[in-house]
Amino acid sequence: MANGYVENVEKWKTLTDIDYFTYFIKAWISFNAWYKNQYTNINSDREAINKIKNESNTIKNKAIGLLGSQSEQGALFEASLASLHKSLMELAVHNDGKRLCFYDFVIEVDRNNLIQRSHARGISYYLEVKMERSAVKEVKATVSKADRTTILNYTGSVYDRNAFVLNSQYLQLSGNQKNKVINLFDSANPFKPENLLTDNENDCFKIGAYKFIRDEEKIFKCLLEVIYGLRNALFHGEIVPNKDHRKVYEHAYHVLKILLDSLD
Repeated sequence: MANGYVENVEKWKTLTDIDYFTYFIKAWISFNAWYKNQYTNINSDREAINKIKNESNTIKNKAIGLLGSQSEQGALFEASLASLHKSLMELAVHNDGKRLCFYDFVIEVDRNNLIQRSHARGISYYLEVKMERSAVKEVKATVSKADRTTILNYTGSVYDRNAFVLNSQYLQLSGNQKNKVINLFDSANPFKPENLLTDNENDCFKIGAYKFIRDEEKIFKCLLEVIYGLRNALFHGEIVPNKDHRKVYEHAYHVLKILLDSLD
């Protein structure tokens, strides 16, 4: 006689898996409520994230205080952060076409070098990136001779290095002129990726099995961007609700929960 309970065992076994997608969503809703109350004049989640990253507040101060802390909570926070990093290395999770990780990642928009100028051998080089909020509105580049003859006049609506170097006017420049103008293009890049991992044994945060740069503020900013990206990927339907993705959200949930506990 067949055992009628076998099928039940399998069904109940499936239900024992914790739904960390839902737990993460609940934690995010709590976080969202906090920053809506903290910053009453914000118009978007992106604006709130930028403020949390760059202004002193309870969440930021808590995260920075836990990095390198010898406390039990500090150890739990770093273990969760290390697990989140490991899971994102093992599984490529993307939001808006960008991989979420702690290396080769754009932590924030760099607005400090949007205008670049250079002059050499009677040639003037000029490059400007115009932005609207966090998006590029226009990229303009000119190369002019001493007699004001323009030998390159480029205008683009996105910051795209590949498109720029394929422009017909750029291709007609001399090798030296190409190097000059592409250096300006790279210097003006508002989306410079950074790597938070290091090989420097003597000046690092040892977080789990990984060595992070000794810059608490930058680590927090990257962590917040990663969590926000995970939120967006989940809310916008970019995530396949499988076991591997659930593991990523498990670690993200624990990181966020520890920070939310500081609001008590």
